[in-house]
Amino acid sequence: MWPIANWFGPGRLCWLGLVLALVLGADLPPAAAGGDCSAGLLISAVYYDPALAGEPDEAVEIYNPGPAPVNLEGWALSDGEGRVVFPAATLDPGAKVWVARQAADFARQFGFRPAFEYGADTDPAVPNLAGTAPVFANGGDEVILTDPCNNRPDVVVYKAGNIETPGWLGPAVEPYTAGDLSETAQILYRRLDPATGLPVADTDTAADWAQFRGDPVLTRKVRYPGWDLETHLTPYRTTESASLKVAVAPDAAYAVVRDAILGATRSISVAVYTLEHPGLVDALRNRLAAGVQVRVLLEGAPAGGLSDAERWACREVEGAGGQCWFMTTLPGGGRRRYPNMHAKYLLVDDREALVSTENFGPSGLPADDFTDGTVGSRGVVLVTDATGVIAHLRDLFAADLDPGRPDIRRWDPAADGPPPGFGPPGPGGGTGYAPVFAAPLTTSGTFEVEVIRSPENSLQAGTGLIGLLGQAGPGDEVLVQALYEPPFWGGTGATPETDPNPRLEAMVDAARRGSRVRLLLDGLYGNTADPTSNRAGCDYLGQIATREGLDLACRLGNPTGLGIHSKLVVVRTAAQGWVHVGSINGSEVSSKANREVALQFNSRAAADYLAAVFWADWNASGPALRPRLWLPLVRLR
Repeated sequence: MWPIANWFGPGRLCWLGLVLALVLGADLPPAAAGGDCSAGLLISAVYYDPALAGEPDEAVEIYNPGPAPVNLEGWALSDGEGRVVFPAATLDPGAKVWVARQAADFARQFGFRPAFEYGADTDPAVPNLAGTAPVFANGGDEVILTDPCNNRPDVVVYKAGNIETPGWLGPAVEPYTAGDLSETAQILYRRLDPATGLPVADTDTAADWAQFRGDPVLTRKVRYPGWDLETHLTPYRTTESASLKVAVAPDAAYAVVRDAILGATRSISVAVYTLEHPGLVDALRNRLAAGVQVRVLLEGAPAGGLSDAERWACREVEGAGGQCWFMTTLPGGGRRRYPNMHAKYLLVDDREALVSTENFGPSGLPADDFTDGTVGSRGVVLVTDATGVIAHLRDLFAADLDPGRPDIRRWDPAADGPPPGFGPPGPGGGTGYAPVFAAPLTTSGTFEVEVIRSPENSLQAGTGLIGLLGQAGPGDEVLVQALYEPPFWGGTGATPETDPNPRLEAMVDAARRGSRVRLLLDGLYGNTADPTSNRAGCDYLGQIATREGLDLACRLGNPTGLGIHSKLVVVRTAAQGWVHVGSINGSEVSSKANREVALQFNSRAAADYLAAVFWADWNASGPALRPRLWLPLVRLR
């Protein structure tokens, strides 16, 4: 049985009182006999196509937008065939409740119990609705909410449902799909106001819903079980006195990451896509031998599968007394929370946070002696003691590495061990690049900082990267160094006109306002004929720059031998200097579905330091690509 602490995901406290009242018999506010007929309750989310076999976790969320509590007795939920009726219970102003077909299966996917169930009685602690259970068709249906007087305060029609159903206007709501943004397990949900986290005003149309194909920033969104959008709809912001260290890969980042680990005296929490570096594994073992608690969270299904080096790394951590966990596919079906656990950060003793663009492997963090140069991917690492940043990342780590979640499993020596006789990989590196930025920057002061996380808030108007780029005006400078920034998002047949990349368009808009904008994109893997490649992105920008006469240019580069793996944006104005560093790539799934983390620091010293890195790499790369004729092409992947 689930403890009460696990019944509710973060942000569910608005309806904690409802379920406790039902389950524990607490006093409820007096309600009119037969329920309230004057309230305007809304359907706020529809989960119609679960990933579990038989779809027992199908569910609908109900929301009270009004100023008064509502007695739910006599209210009913229907699909036009089945109809189930609520028992007496009070829904407070601003509160939401989930109503699931089977509570036990819903809890398995969402991480908390629903307020009600309407199919089989799978959880005695969850009240049941009475009647014939609706079955919301995957191909399309109507979701109808009626009050005790048989009025219809709300109706939602999705996909091939009947758009002539009274209470609905215009085309049906459609799921948003593209690449890894699948329809299966997608939750249709109302657009949320970033200022309040509450649904926007209801118009009985598809435009009320986040999946609507309207504004590329405000809509075209997805949601899956286990997310907590309401609590983290906007980036965490803090202004505080702190220190900041900036290191560049491959020049100095390895030593900074290693030394951060070796400085731990109590605990180390690592969340990274892959861990393969023998030197960092040695540092973790060193700290484990000193009694430091070590927990590592990794992507359980990285591109190409778990490498032998990563299997070895987890064996070494576990063998020394640490814990190695994977976020991975669910046993027995269902959908994991995020298609990729792509974040790259670590926490040391709750006193220091490190955020990286690089995974913890030799290609990004080579550890050779550099006497004859080295080779690695270009990236950036930030280290700070800002207490607000540390606290936010600590809470994020705890939520993601929750052993009670079905997509979290611990390393298994039988299934996950390396091949017999496998030894540690080499330290990486080589020859060809002479490090220029071997000395990290260390600065301190009072900083404005934003912690940006996907999928909750990395794509919001006025905050995060979009907000930062929106600050750039005449005479300002925007520098972007990135692994990937495609000319458009969307699925097959998409173009920049139909499915613009809002990150890239925000950079173009900065140039239109008079900023000098430069993009240096990876040329090792991105110089291909794919219409979503970096080459295509540079061609697209070159066409705009030529046509509109903008101070906008794009190059492909490989300044350090193994490509550009960075996700760096620098914005310098007359008064400020901002840096954006983290794991968030330019792909659509990175902003909308992956687990990603980035920091934005207002630090002139950091901005100037990383601008120097950018310009050194820019000058070492080829000339800006000439604009080519842009023709709409079918996306190849």
